Formats: sequence, structure tokens, C-alpha cells
Amino acid sequence: GLSGVRQYKTAGHGVPMRWLVVVSLGFLAGGVLGALATGTVPDATLRWAFVVYLCILLALVVFGRKETPALAESSDGTAPSAPALVAMGLAGGISSGFLGIGGGLAITAVGAGLLGIRQHRAQMIGLAISTLPLTAPAALVYLQSGRPMPWWAIAGMLPGLWLGTLLGAKAATRVPPERLKAIFALLLGIMALLMAVKAWRG
Repeated sequence: GLSGVRQYKTAGHGVPMRWLVVVSLGFLAGGVLGALATGTVPDATLRWAFVVYLCILLALVVFGRKETPALAESSDGTAPSAPALVAMGLAGGISSGFLGIGGGLAITAVGAGLLGIRQHRAQMIGLAISTLPLTAPAALVYLQSGRPMPWWAIAGMLPGLWLGTLLGAKAATRVPPERLKAIFALLLGIMALLMAVKAWRG
């Protein structure tokens, strides 16, 4: 994760530390809420919830607010407000705790689709948040509910995640913002379709 964050920052897509701190606070709260909520939900419902979630994110990206090229931390009111950043983190945290995913998809879609943050910057925020141990409280909720933690699977995925993040960040920083947003939307659509087929088959 850190290698990808460094790649985005080097390419000029860094974000103010204050944004990351505020988003992190929302993510922490959302992660715990999502993990608590999933305890009584059947697997079939979770699968369809994942499909609906992906479709909502796709709609945000396709029909949401146009990105604001000048959006940066400044004194002229162009920076996202603290409540907006908290909501951004909350959306990522809830999706992470409830659906068991990283939350970066929601952070990127809300940032680019609702807040008008440039696509590269929105993805940088999602990636940066994923490098922090913010899912630990939600994971603790799962452990306390008696669900086993697949430690070996997690350890086995780490090298692939590290390499994939680095290569993905290198590729993304070389793609124009509008094209990157189109690719992001396409991936969301493909994921939604695949998950819908899986949910339909049970």
C-alpha cells in the first residue's frame, strides 16, 4: 500500500494530511458499525447487498458531480468540509465492516462522484486509508462474534497485494483523469455483474 501511495504522491496527486485524519475518523466509526450490523444478516442477503452497493457506487461515478480541477486545501472554501470528509470515511468504513472489503471503492466513488475531488486524488485517499490499521476494530468485532480469522489466507495475499498496488498505482498515474474515471466505472460494472451472477446462483 505504501508503495502505491508514494507513487501517487510523486506524480503530484498527494492530499493534505488533515484530509486523511478526518476521513480516518469516519472510517473507524463506520467499520465498527458495519461489522456489528452484519452479525444478523444471512449470507444471501450480504451477497445481494454487495451487488446493490456496487451499483450505487457506479451511479455516483457516472452521474455524480464533475471533478473540480482546482480542488485543494486552501482558504477560499474549495477544500471539502470536515463533515463531508467524515461522511466519506464513514461510507468506506461501513462498506468495509459490513461487506468485508477494504472500503477504498466507496471512498473513491464518494470523493470523485459527490465531492468533486479529482479522480487521482480520490484514489490516493482510498489507497492511503487502506494502508492504515483502521479495520482492526471491525476485525475484533468479527473475532468476538466467534468467526474464525483466515490468517494464512491473509498472509498469502500480502505479497500479491503489495506488487499489485505498486503496478496499479504506476499505471493509474499515467492515465488522464477522465479516462481513469471511465476505467473505474467499467470495473465497478463488471464487478457488479459478476457478483449478481454469483448471488443469483446462490
